[in-house]
Amino acid sequence: VNGDVNISGVIDAVGSRENGTFSLVESTLSHTSAHNSILQIQNASDDPASEANIQFAAGSPAHGRATISATHDTLAGTYNGNLSLEVRNGTTSYLKAITMRSSGNVGIGNEDPSEKLSVSGMVESTTGGFKFPDGTIQTAAATGSATYSIGDFAQAGIVFWLDETGEHGLVCAKTDQSAGVRWHAGTLGDTQAKGDGPYAGEANTAIIIAAQVAIGDDGATYAARICNELQITEGGKTYGDWYLPSKEELNLMYQNIITINTTATANGGSAFAAGLYWSSTQHGGADAWAVYFPNGLSYYYPKHTICSVRAIRSF
Repeated sequence: VNGDVNISGVIDAVGSRENGTFSLVESTLSHTSAHNSILQIQNASDDPASEANIQFAAGSPAHGRATISATHDTLAGTYNGNLSLEVRNGTTSYLKAITMRSSGNVGIGNEDPSEKLSVSGMVESTTGGFKFPDGTIQTAAATGSATYSIGDFAQAGIVFWLDETGEHGLVCAKTDQSAGVRWHAGTLGDTQAKGDGPYAGEANTAIIIAAQVAIGDDGATYAARICNELQITEGGKTYGDWYLPSKEELNLMYQNIITINTTATANGGSAFAAGLYWSSTQHGGADAWAVYFPNGLSYYYPKHTICSVRAIRSF
């Protein structure tokens, strides 16, 4: 058509001609329809699987093809429309490169985006960078180490203590590893696991296990062994360096109990029990320190006492 086209009705296209063209050269399309449509291509079927398509083809045969498809939601009779751009990917397969849902969500390489923009693959910014909700613009990759806050769910656990840099600290697991277990391995004795303070529990745990082997291990599990053998996978990475916290590390957990409980339950974990938790700090040959979580007070108990266990790790 070399000239203006005025449409006051329906153009009904039946059949197809792959070698034909519909051209507008320095022309316009105008309308008189009630829906303000310049050009409408409609599939009148209410079948949820039905589509209305515009296909672009190049070459003979048409090797280079792209299709714009309009669909409606699964519930027949709704007014919610979806739009997708499908491109040929090989000799017989097609890829929905861009999908726009009736919710306003857009997917690139993702046919069912659950967010405003969902991208399957790497996103590259060649100029300009990325703008964040607080208005800041990042044009280069961050070079410093990540910093954390108390209560963050990170490093496979919940942050409850940080050093002065904010880059390193301690996390506890989001659930208890035992609701009740003994401290020793079946035989009483002086393990020399007397360290206390941040990071001290790691050495205590190793000392307890080694000492119990020498003193006497009946093969049944106990607090330090449970933590030492723990493996937790988060974000596709498995963390296996857990240990039984020292008395002070356990006290630091109690000081942040509300924050830890909130983060734990929000991430599929559980709150601390209202009872005793074993520390790895020995008091004497027959007893060790535990913390009573209803009030945070520390007591030493016989090593055969049954107490809860919550493992921690450093990062």
